[in-house]
Amino acid sequence: ILAAQQAYRHAGGDITVLSNPGHITASGCNGLSSVDGIDGAVAMRKTNMKAPLAVLPRTAPPLIEYAGDLSQVLPVKTAGPGVILDRSIAKELGAEAGTMLPTTSGAAEIRLAAVFDWDDDGRAATLSGAALAPVAATGAFDECWVRVWPPDKGLEPVMLLATDGDPSAQTTTAPLNPT
Repeated sequence: ILAAQQAYRHAGGDITVLSNPGHITASGCNGLSSVDGIDGAVAMRKTNMKAPLAVLPRTAPPLIEYAGDLSQVLPVKTAGPGVILDRSIAKELGAEAGTMLPTTSGAAEIRLAAVFDWDDDGRAATLSGAALAPVAATGAFDECWVRVWPPDKGLEPVMLLATDGDPSAQTTTAPLNPT
């Protein structure tokens, strides 16, 4: 039973994705972490940008911004500030946490703060091959990733506190890994 529980959680089965593009507030999302039964929450937004890595100028990974403590939701430990890369990209670069990566932007280098694994085990492909960058908790976000253990459907209405309250916006919730 414990092995099945660990496998379920490792695959992101305990993460609910609250989606409402442009209508998630980072403060509301991050505040969910203080609710009993919620282990952590982080606001995410996709960008139209690619990570400005000079070593991958043509095949640069998509850049996803997050606000909050990512380690509350994903098993990642950062080595200071910087970008977080999917292990497949880090491996291609021969980089590990702490490596300084040359950029194509104004900054000469950016620090690789951590590497994360994104297995092909049924979870949404959202972070596959992506670069994650921490940002200030300002502006609108697209999703709020909420880790809940043990499962509790009664917490889904509370998760709506992560939205800006716009009644015309459609909010959906779905498991990160429906399998």
